[in-house]
Amino acid sequence: MNDHQSFLCRLQGQIFEASANRFSCSSEFFVSRFMRSSLAKRLDNPKDPYNLVSMEEGLSMLDEEYPILNQKQGVKIRPEILHWMGYITRAYVCLRPRGSGYLYKYLKAKDFIHLYDAYHTFDPDDCVGRLDELIEERQGPKLSDYEIFRRVRLGLL
Repeated sequence: MNDHQSFLCRLQGQIFEASANRFSCSSEFFVSRFMRSSLAKRLDNPKDPYNLVSMEEGLSMLDEEYPILNQKQGVKIRPEILHWMGYITRAYVCLRPRGSGYLYKYLKAKDFIHLYDAYHTFDPDDCVGRLDELIEERQGPKLSDYEIFRRVRLGLL
């Protein structure tokens, strides 16, 4: 990762960690909203030099976009797990040509909670590779071109 991408990873980690104190909702609810937010989409474009925001600006943007974050109550995830979750989800987006929404489609906040103990000491590149493996498992087997053709001919697709 380059310096800009590393900065974005640290920034998202700080935003996730600060969310536990800033918002009254559960951490899982916060993560679900963040991964679909306009801020996440803005950060998803690493070539955009204007995607830099401060942690406080990011939290304010989320508060403005999702007022419900302070209207719901919920269970908080430990700060170190939140920080790692934010960091590694941004690293995934920086290292793969996919957006935050794609990652969240296959791996939810509770998945990252369970992965923390095993993965938090990994190098970000290694961790992203392991996340790819988990996503491939959840996507199911891929069909060959022949199998797709065969199923179309049989009217199964």
